[in-house]
Amino acid sequence: DGNEVHGVDAGEIVVTPISALAQAAQAIGEMLQNAYEQIQQADSVQDLVPDFDLGNALQQMGSASSVEDLVVRDVFDVSLTGTAAEYLAQDGNNITLRFDLGISVSSTLLVLHNYEGSNWEVIDDDKVVINNDGSVDVTFDSLSPVAFVVDQTETDTSASTDADAPTSPQT
Repeated sequence: DGNEVHGVDAGEIVVTPISALAQAAQAIGEMLQNAYEQIQQADSVQDLVPDFDLGNALQQMGSASSVEDLVVRDVFDVSLTGTAAEYLAQDGNNITLRFDLGISVSSTLLVLHNYEGSNWEVIDDDKVVINNDGSVDVTFDSLSPVAFVVDQTETDTSASTDADAPTSPQT
């Protein structure tokens, strides 16, 4: 019912960004590398979730974005150890995690979860909350690689009306 019933101790949660792939434990590194390769090989985000109607999901979110505008912004592997992992493995339990993405509350955001092999799912919109400080709370019922998908036109900062203004690097 939204009440915390089990906390996660420091060290029981491991969040590994794609940039730290080389330092990841072997199992985590393999899952993260596979997820990253699947993203790289996809012609569009829709290819990752072929049985899910992204266009309809965008409409239901009230987004003016099109499927063609969507890009993967960040990729992480998230895992739990110890009693927290045991608790999450029990039927009906979930965990809410906060990611500091630095995005606007009005941004188009989809969260993809690579739950098994090459199978991805879109986390339900009611389980994803963009906070005023740019962080994002996501509720999961299992953990593995996660991809944050945004509208590239909302995040493109290379265009500027000031010719002397610096441009942001692409990341």
